[in-house]
Amino acid sequence: MAGDVVTSAVFGAAAFAQPAIGRAHLRGVAEAAAIDADVYGLPLVLTAITGVLLLLAGSVALGVAVTRVARADAVLRAAGVVYAVAMACFLVVGTAVHVVQPVAAAVAALAAVVVALRLPRL
Repeated sequence: MAGDVVTSAVFGAAAFAQPAIGRAHLRGVAEAAAIDADVYGLPLVLTAITGVLLLLAGSVALGVAVTRVARADAVLRAAGVVYAVAMACFLVVGTAVHVVQPVAAAVAALAAVVVALRLPRL
């Protein structure tokens, strides 16, 4: 949850500041580029890195927990591993190789569905 909370600040900047900066640029506001640099400066970058690391740690911890709980259920155990690996690919590889991100997100979502459906059966 901490990763979700921290990264929400980054998405908030993208959702609300970016359009305003774009409109300012289109209106010819000379300071638009400087405002953009302020918004997307070091504090936001550090916030994004922290959020991604927390999301990664949480995803791996969840995957490990599911695999430990699911000793007798091979499908659930596999879903836990797939979830952790898919989220790692989404967060790390997906930032550099953009085509990986939607695929990894879909795989993680499917693994999460399997976990949600099979976990109550234990």
